[in-house]
Amino acid sequence: MGNPRAVRPAWLGRMTTGTKASSPTPGEARSRGRPLDESRPPDGGGGNPAGARCGGARAATRARRRPRWNRSGGDPQHADRAAGRARGGQPACWREPACAQAGGEPAPRRMERRRRGALGGNPLDDRRVAPALTRRGGGAARHSIRAEQPRRAAHSAGRKGRAAALRSRPKALRARRPRRTDLRRSLGLPGGQGLLSPGETMDWMTSQWRDSVPLAAALLLAGALALRRGSSDVHKRGARVLTGGQARRAIARRRRRKTAALTLAGVRLDACEETRHFKLIGTTGAGKSTAIAGLLRDVLARGDRAVITDPDGGYRARFHEPRRGDVILNPFDADSVKWDPFAEIRAPWDVDQLASGLIPATEDPSGREWRGYARTFLSAIARRCHESGRRDSGELWRLLTVAPSVELRPLVAGSPAQPFLDPENARMFGSIRSVAGSAAAAFQYLEGQRARSFSVRDWVRAGRGVLFIPYAAPQIAALRSVIAAWVRLAIFEAMASAEGDQRLWFVVDELDSLGAIDGLKDALARLRKFGGRCVLAFQSLAQVSHTYGSGEAQTLVENCGNTLILRCSGSEHGGTSQFASRLIGEREVIRRQASRGHDRAGFLSARGARRTSSISEQHLIETAVLPAELEQLPNLSGYLKTAASPVWLRVSFRGGA
Repeated sequence: MGNPRAVRPAWLGRMTTGTKASSPTPGEARSRGRPLDESRPPDGGGGNPAGARCGGARAATRARRRPRWNRSGGDPQHADRAAGRARGGQPACWREPACAQAGGEPAPRRMERRRRGALGGNPLDDRRVAPALTRRGGGAARHSIRAEQPRRAAHSAGRKGRAAALRSRPKALRARRPRRTDLRRSLGLPGGQGLLSPGETMDWMTSQWRDSVPLAAALLLAGALALRRGSSDVHKRGARVLTGGQARRAIARRRRRKTAALTLAGVRLDACEETRHFKLIGTTGAGKSTAIAGLLRDVLARGDRAVITDPDGGYRARFHEPRRGDVILNPFDADSVKWDPFAEIRAPWDVDQLASGLIPATEDPSGREWRGYARTFLSAIARRCHESGRRDSGELWRLLTVAPSVELRPLVAGSPAQPFLDPENARMFGSIRSVAGSAAAAFQYLEGQRARSFSVRDWVRAGRGVLFIPYAAPQIAALRSVIAAWVRLAIFEAMASAEGDQRLWFVVDELDSLGAIDGLKDALARLRKFGGRCVLAFQSLAQVSHTYGSGEAQTLVENCGNTLILRCSGSEHGGTSQFASRLIGEREVIRRQASRGHDRAGFLSARGARRTSSISEQHLIETAVLPAELEQLPNLSGYLKTAASPVWLRVSFRGGA
């Protein structure tokens, strides 16, 4: 019979002997120099029943191992091989898909068309050489043309050779058996319905995480801020104080307002807030004069007029401009005009107005009585001098201070001051003359001036520019009463005009050192309708209360709607810092407190302790700004509240502001 190996087909010998050698592919047969037996039937086909049974078993095993998503078509591992033989003119083997055997389009070309979208395919990512999977009908090729030759070698070399060939490939080309997953295409991925392979699942999850990480970070940040706010105090009602970024944003919003023209401590003021008056509280060097200078810069640039009491001449040095029509009023200044007290008298009651300005009232019962007597005596002498034509300030001062009683009796005859000059009231008249003489002490210096005559009332009615009233510290004793009289005359002359917006500013710096200004309380209450604006600055509330009395001092404070509190001083009983702290007010807050602890669960417990946490709320009423905080403020820093705003702003301004 001969050698049976030369007669029997190789595939039949393998089936009968039970060897695991695989059938050579056409390419391998050519490489070995053996002719290809193309008449060999496929496994499980007709020609050999044993081969049919064995081939059918192997086909069933391959079908079970084939993934579910690819059971409806051919094995994608052999699509590339079939396409290669089709291009080479060789018939497809029994492992090729039906579409290739029927003369259909080769698998690599079909894969390229699906990758481009011609057949509805949807590759995961062109950057990866990954299989273009389909869910319609037969299976698709799992690898590109680059994977064709390594796959043939792996099939012929057995399992070990196949594994070695796969490891030699680039990582992106390694085939992975898809596993079943519950992630479906109903999530919005293209390509129809069905299950996703693990590769597609990872790509989808990566893209989703890439888009979700910024959102997740934002949510975590918002949650952290919410927890932080929840653990801090929550304002419920009362005084509100804005500091830090909140204050800066509020100040920036005010700067964008078109109705704001003036600036105080770096904060824009609305037009309706100007006539609500201003008060500035702060100790020496805290920045009161600097803040007023910044306000005056805008006021004068707008063309408004002003009456300024100028301690040490600081405002005069900054803003005095003769071409604008500015006037200096100080008998000790060489550039000053000469004030004529009789030029202020136009009607009989103007004499009483002048006397009230020179000798203001006081809340002290004993001092009030003697001041009243002195005003009566001064009015009688000034009226008689004005009627007789003796309109000389030097002569008026002589009659009030050194003229004998015999000369004075005819002048006061028939007036309310006549009883003061009776011989039995000589001691009483001496006290009255002492009070009147100290109030008119500046008249003796007016006589020595060589300047044009000046009337405060005429300037208020028709003047322009700024009326500066400068004074030095040694001059306060001599000029205190006359400065108060000048301010009072200007205030009442402004209120005597028709109602309207005059834009006339009254700036009184160092209010507590000038003495009482009679009529200032009336000015704050009534001057608004006439277009007047008052700016008051003082260091100590105790000094203001001593000068004006506690009742009138409170009235002055209450009638100023715009408040700037700078560094204040304290004392044993609280002082100005405690007053300013109370002026800012109190607030009610909701304080959330979180407590955490460990509760021992028992000896036999798994961890030995159990964590516990609780959150409690407390409603507290506290001081918005402590007196100690006001005492520790740096220069040019403080708290500002405007008349039209319900909140206090923590402000800081520069020296040029």
